[in-house]
Amino acid sequence: MTVGTDDQTGEPTFLGRATFHLTADGRKAFTVRYEGAGATEERWWQILASLDAAGLTSS
Repeated sequence: MTVGTDDQTGEPTFLGRATFHLTADGRKAFTVRYEGAGATEERWWQILASLDAAGLTSS
């Protein structure tokens, strides 16, 4: 996660990125990215929790 300020607008910014790896049962790797001035850390954790509830795990 990265929290900062947009250089052009001065607005707070958020960038969250999680990478999921190939598991023994054959699930493929992919990356989840969530960013923007309206993005929040709270929402980021909600997104990751919803993926975990679907049987995925993050690293």
